[in-house]
Amino acid sequence: MNIAALLLKSSRSFGERPALALGNSVTSNYRDTSKRVAILAGSIRGIIGLFPGDRVAIAMKNCPEFSDVMFATWHAGCAAVPMNAKLHEKEFTYVLKHSGAKVCFVTEDLEPKIKIAIESLDEQPNIISVSDDQYKRLLEENPIEMAELE
Repeated sequence: MNIAALLLKSSRSFGERPALALGNSVTSNYRDTSKRVAILAGSIRGIIGLFPGDRVAIAMKNCPEFSDVMFATWHAGCAAVPMNAKLHEKEFTYVLKHSGAKVCFVTEDLEPKIKIAIESLDEQPNIISVSDDQYKRLLEENPIEMAELE
C-alpha cells in the first residue's frame, strides 16, 4: 500500500474540510491538497525525471509545502528523506551522500546550508526551493495516478 493513499481517501471523504493550516489560518482543504500533490508527483516523475524507488530529500522548516512535497514523493512512488531543519551543514552532507537523493526540496532559509552541504558530493542533488518560480512551475503540470507499490 502507498501511504499517499491516505490523503486520496481523505480528499474523497472530507474534500472541503481543512487539511493544512499555518497558525490559525487554513491554507488548504483535502481536495485541493490532493490535487496539488498529484500534480507535484507528476512533475517529480516527468520534469525532474525520477522513478519509483528514487530518493527525494526534504530540508524544510515547518510549512504547508512540506506536507505537499512529502505526499507528492510518496504519490510518485519515491522514498522521502526528510531532514531535521536544525542539522549542521556537515550533517546534511552525510544524509545527502548516504541517501543517494537525486533532488532536495528546501525552504528559502535552508537553501544556503544545503548548497554548502552538497559542495563536496560527487553526485549533487538538484536543489529546488519551494519559494522559487521553479517550484511554482512544477505545480502547473499534469497530475499522475498514484504509484502502486509492492
